[in-house]
Amino acid sequence: MGLRQPVCLLVLGMHRSGTSAVSRILNLLGAKLPERLVGAEPGNERGHWEPASIVALNDEILAAAKSAWDDFSALEMDFASPLGREFKARAVQILETEYASCDLCLIKDPRISRLLPFWLDVLKQCEVRPGIVLAIRNPVEVAQSLAARDGMLPAYAHLVWARHVLDAEHDSRGVPRSVIAYEALLDDWGSVVDRIGADVGVDLSWRQNVAGEIDAFLTPELRHHRGTADAANDDPTVPALVRKAYQTIRQAVEGKAVDGNALDDLRKELDRPTSDMLEALRTELVLRRQSIRDLRQQALGLQEEVSFFRPRSQELEKELYAEQLKSNKESERLHRRWHASIHRINILGSEVTRLRDQNNALEAEGKAREEHVRAVEARLKAEVSARDHRINALESALAHFRQATTRLQERWDRRIGARISRNLTRVSRRLLRRTRAR
Repeated sequence: MGLRQPVCLLVLGMHRSGTSAVSRILNLLGAKLPERLVGAEPGNERGHWEPASIVALNDEILAAAKSAWDDFSALEMDFASPLGREFKARAVQILETEYASCDLCLIKDPRISRLLPFWLDVLKQCEVRPGIVLAIRNPVEVAQSLAARDGMLPAYAHLVWARHVLDAEHDSRGVPRSVIAYEALLDDWGSVVDRIGADVGVDLSWRQNVAGEIDAFLTPELRHHRGTADAANDDPTVPALVRKAYQTIRQAVEGKAVDGNALDDLRKELDRPTSDMLEALRTELVLRRQSIRDLRQQALGLQEEVSFFRPRSQELEKELYAEQLKSNKESERLHRRWHASIHRINILGSEVTRLRDQNNALEAEGKAREEHVRAVEARLKAEVSARDHRINALESALAHFRQATTRLQERWDRRIGARISRNLTRVSRRLLRRTRAR
């Protein structure tokens, strides 16, 4: 359990009274359930929301008290006995294991309606504050539901309803509790949740976070059998004790003070079987004995079918044995082929590995050669570039040389021409003077 004193919500009520629906809503609002729950089944397809370990323990306790979930007699069990102490130790272990570090936990099992003093002692030992949520449904609807699910007679179902409701109401006095109606939960679950929170003293105000999920869960299909609030009063098959109990407990549903003395008187009356109760019990026993006889008759029919089919079954077993031998031989042959295939695969795998390594080596060598070629190409390109640069420089120098030579030739030609011209002029003059002198 957590560091703070945790709260445990105990959802009580008669079977088929909406305890599963209210438990799921409280769970969606933050009350913790253990991981292992009783699974869904026909008649309760959306789940029971019951801790499987606690249901199993409660069944053991009821069996030790020579009772069961559908028994309307008073429970007689000494929980101070060694067996009772053993049950209590196991219950404590379940809470400490499956509800560890839990501030708000949830236990739902209609059987606890008859075992409430035991579980209140367990919670006290674990230092957990209890909060009771008692779900009430019209006993006529409950009887119809149990008749459809279990084939239970209505007269007997009414008495089982009375036992669960009267025991749960009596033993939860003095404990924070909220008594709610199943039909009110389906009509306006928000108001019912507000009431539970206020009555028990827990914070359920965060319901808006999961309102859509709750609305999707609470559909009209959950209520397979319907009856008016006065159905118990109008139905003559409902015992007077049950009618009075339902009328009185409805006061708590409506927020009024409950006449505890009247309920105590009805509970004492239930503890003293009347002729009507005994007749209901006798009729239920006759019905169950007839069901047992029907099952036995079905078992005899199945035995005859087994006897009829046994020879053929033995032949089929022989054929199956022969097929198994054949199959074993074929399996051995295939097994040998499989081993041979595995060996061949291993050889091929080794060869593939060798070829892969060789290929990798060739690829590495090729890459090295490519790198060498690229290096040679780069060197040759550098040499060609250097030679091209030298050729360009020589060509440029040659062009300059040719230009200088041309200029020198021109200068030379001009100088030689001038000298020749001067010399010719002097020669001409000399010749002219000589001519004249003669």
